[in-house]
Amino acid sequence: MKRNSRTAFSVLNIVSGFGNRLITSLLKLLGRVVFLRHLSAELYGVSGLFSGVLGLLALAELGVGTAITFSLYKPLAEKDDEKIASLMAFYRKAYCAIAGVVGVLGLALMPFLPHLIRNYQGIDYFYLIYLVFLFNLVVEYLFSYKRTLAQAAQEGFRLVPFTTLFEGLICLLQIATVLLFYKDPRCFLYYLGVQSLCIVVQNVVINRYLDRRYPILKRKTAPPLPKEEKRALFVNVRALMYHKVGSVAVSGTDNLLISLLVDLVTVGLYSNYSTMVMTVSGIVYLFVGNTTASFGNLIVKESPQKRLAVFRELQFFYFALYGICTAFFLTLFQPFISLAYGEAYLISMPVVALVVVANFYLLGLTYVMDVIKSAAGLYDRDKWVPLVQAGLNLLVSIVLGHRIGLAGIFVGTLISTLVPLIAKPIIVYKAVFEASAREYFLSLGYQLLVCAVLCGASMAVTGLVGFSSPLIQLLFNLVATSVVAVGLFLLMNLRSPQLPALFRRVRSLLKKAP
Repeated sequence: MKRNSRTAFSVLNIVSGFGNRLITSLLKLLGRVVFLRHLSAELYGVSGLFSGVLGLLALAELGVGTAITFSLYKPLAEKDDEKIASLMAFYRKAYCAIAGVVGVLGLALMPFLPHLIRNYQGIDYFYLIYLVFLFNLVVEYLFSYKRTLAQAAQEGFRLVPFTTLFEGLICLLQIATVLLFYKDPRCFLYYLGVQSLCIVVQNVVINRYLDRRYPILKRKTAPPLPKEEKRALFVNVRALMYHKVGSVAVSGTDNLLISLLVDLVTVGLYSNYSTMVMTVSGIVYLFVGNTTASFGNLIVKESPQKRLAVFRELQFFYFALYGICTAFFLTLFQPFISLAYGEAYLISMPVVALVVVANFYLLGLTYVMDVIKSAAGLYDRDKWVPLVQAGLNLLVSIVLGHRIGLAGIFVGTLISTLVPLIAKPIIVYKAVFEASAREYFLSLGYQLLVCAVLCGASMAVTGLVGFSSPLIQLLFNLVATSVVAVGLFLLMNLRSPQLPALFRRVRSLLKKAP
């Protein structure tokens, strides 16, 4: 494998990932519009619910992929092919076992599905739809392990053309399926079948490419991992299990709780908003997540002071990104949903604010710490955090969901997100930077204040003028928020030493980009 700079690979991953997200997001948006106009919000709610239910089965993975990725950093840097082969052989066996467990657990859940949905009898082919979702999940576990090597080597950008092609093909074929068969009661099955076929073909094609790119993956035999390395790996896996439980309990239960405490149609309405949040989060996370391998390399080679200096610049960049994006969400969401799907698909603005703040902004602030923590392999030190977060989320969401409905569910998410927001910086600063987290919390307080000002001012200005046309309102809000949010951010951070550093880093990235 050729040795390239951390910066160049990070830029390639970010740029290619952004292009992929942009193209596929536009196609998926068009697909949702066609789906909701020709089928129903209830079926869309079924998709969201089954995705959430099967997301609970992700617990079977137990963080093996993350632990293997971390374990690959050092042998990749040292070009230790024997160790890489051993780790990937272990990974292959682990994921085959996980796929089997997921399949069995998924089948075992089938008798309980009717209790998760009110009036499920009105949904045609209810169990068959679920089995297609389960099949797709099992296939991903069986085929996806090889991609980890490309990600750990910072060469994930090489897979982007394949994923863009197949994700785009899935969207186009599904749109054609709905337009051709929307009057057929089996239309939704055809719609899902197209996706399943493309997922299988996509994984086969990508795996063959990876075999050619990394011949080490084609080795039939590899030396077993030494016992001490297996022991260290299982320590990380055990710690990551706690994180996996917490993550699923916080982010993977929203659709399930909405179905149980509200109704299935509301799951469909919420899915429109959550899909947009996840799309933008995915684009923003390209900048965060693609620095994990780079930071892992930095931790191995640089001093704590150098790590902290780089982190401050990254933190400021993400602070700007998440804060400004939050303001755009709050002013653009309602006119966008009204334009794309119609006013019947709107949910109340207070709930929208909770969704955006809880699921995007606060979670976004924790992502940055997660990147540093993953790069340093600090999985065991905060394993109690996700359990506390999960318990608090479920308790508050269920209690308030019964009392005030949809808003109560997201209040629970909002409150529980404060747990990692406070705990993780203390652990990371001590272990990675060998410094106190006091400066981080002072900075965090200022960031929250700035975000509140940006959002409040943007909503006040866009609320001054109302247009009957959702398109005109959307365009007005876009221009007004761009001026207000970006202008206020620059004004409030003119004296920040990180602002010129941010501009210098952006110029440097552009120069080093291949």
